[in-house]
Amino acid sequence: MLVKSTHKIEMMELPFRVTKAHIQDGKEKLAAKCPIKLAVATALRNELGDLKRVWVDAGKIKFVHAGYRWEGDTPSRARNFLLTFDEAGPDAVQPFSVKVIMRKTSKVQKASAARRRQINEARLARKHAGRPDKRYPHTIRMRVRGFEDRRLKKAV
Repeated sequence: MLVKSTHKIEMMELPFRVTKAHIQDGKEKLAAKCPIKLAVATALRNELGDLKRVWVDAGKIKFVHAGYRWEGDTPSRARNFLLTFDEAGPDAVQPFSVKVIMRKTSKVQKASAARRRQINEARLARKHAGRPDKRYPHTIRMRVRGFEDRRLKKAV
């Protein structure tokens, strides 16, 4: 049986500008110093004030605000900027402005003390067994999963 339901989706339009200062402060292939991340964080701080974290990759722009996760699709102009910046550096890109539609997703819930203890015990067990921790570095591969191939196909 088909069940129909209606959900209220809260959205916001987030305009941001990547400036020369963001580009100069950015570092290639380093997600924490991405010029787009710096620009989004600046715009959010100016508009919303309380800002916890911002993540940017070629597919999504995400942040946490007022206890909720928000996400939006990375516009193609920003995606191309990100790929060019990571490949060729700050001299190969120019400042730009763009808007992204952000969707409110899930509530951030703090892990219980028992869950944090369980995670830390598992982490120590992996370390003692000689296996690497499950923390993954922010590599270029993580930032552009699948998008580089699409970009190359369009150029051919």
